[in-house]
Amino acid sequence: DVAKLALPSGSRRALLLGRDGVQPDARLSEALTAAGLAVTTDDGRGYGAMLMEPQEARAPVETFARTLDWLASMAAPGVVPAPTQTRRHVVSAPTLELAIDGIGVRETPVTVERVGALLSGVLAQPIADAEPLSALLVNAGPQRRVGPNRMWVETARRWAARGVPSLRLDLEAIGESEGDDSRFTETRELYVPAFIDQVRGGLDELEDRGCPGRVVVVGLCSGAYWSAHTALADERVAAVVLLNPRALVWDPWSSLRWRMRDARELIVLRSTWRRLVRGELNLRRHVATLRGILAQGPRRAAALALRLLRSLRHRDEPVDGAENRELHFLLDGLRDRDQRALIVFSGKEPLRDDLRTAGWFDQLDRWPNLEVVIVGTSADTHTLQPIWLQRQVHDLIDELLAAELERAAADPLAPSLAPRLRHVRPA
Repeated sequence: DVAKLALPSGSRRALLLGRDGVQPDARLSEALTAAGLAVTTDDGRGYGAMLMEPQEARAPVETFARTLDWLASMAAPGVVPAPTQTRRHVVSAPTLELAIDGIGVRETPVTVERVGALLSGVLAQPIADAEPLSALLVNAGPQRRVGPNRMWVETARRWAARGVPSLRLDLEAIGESEGDDSRFTETRELYVPAFIDQVRGGLDELEDRGCPGRVVVVGLCSGAYWSAHTALADERVAAVVLLNPRALVWDPWSSLRWRMRDARELIVLRSTWRRLVRGELNLRRHVATLRGILAQGPRRAAALALRLLRSLRHRDEPVDGAENRELHFLLDGLRDRDQRALIVFSGKEPLRDDLRTAGWFDQLDRWPNLEVVIVGTSADTHTLQPIWLQRQVHDLIDELLAAELERAAADPLAPSLAPRLRHVRPA
């Protein structure tokens, strides 16, 4: 209870920010005032936009500016406040040497030029001799090259200690790479073919630096999509790790289908209506969904609206036949070149539900190079937030790496493992 906490000595003023018009707690304001503080309140505009999906989130710059003005107004007389817009120039060392489990690893910042864009990355290499295998870890959707919860950093260093050079790469307009990230407010912009060419640029960079040309590519969400399609386009990819892919075949309706499913689940909850009445529900995402439906024209919009209404009664939705055929084409291509694939689903993943509805899990004998692992949780863990889940995923991808190292050392043409569907219980 913040109202009961002891205040720092010398406190004289307090700024309380709301949430897009939802005012700060009145009891807290009263407690601070009673303690002798001058209390200022502000609407906190932009709170909802800040908490959107990562690719849609926007910094509440107006609230930042008002907060800076409030801080500057308490400066001592004659003290000039620092400028509100500053930029730090950091000079990086050319390399960084680390000890991972007692084994030397060297990290080097790299720049990859691809189709006019400068891409930023970090290459972790073993100081000792390397294994005949490299790794490339691409963005988890709009998340930068550190990966979800720093998992890419941990994986790259751990694999480098095992002798596998590992490159973590920011693709265009993500992280420190050049480009305009405002376009990612449209989900479809995360699934454009240009990203596949940029992932291939990462493969080129590994080879140019003398790393083995046989590569494991790892991705989450749309990064899984890029990884799979890069493997289909480039035989240097020996194996792919696809973590919680939202789509392996992209069509313009995929995002609408996911959002319609989200809307369906929200509509039936009493808490949704309570939050709506209290003004605590940000409707921006769902308004965007409605706009997307209406933009398809009257006939298509009516069909999608009917589909949403039907889905309120029936959870399972059919998978488009053309989409299913394209998925078979993708996986057949990986199988025919013996490129190993590991797909991991956790939590409430829409693609897993689609594939189950289509009976796809009953067809795994068709792809002996494929393993599907379902981590048993019903929560929304798309970006692998729980620590126990991260550990399980680390173990799963390390298993694939060990198998691929064994295959590369023994016989590059050796067949992959038989297809498997595993369910892993939460730790």
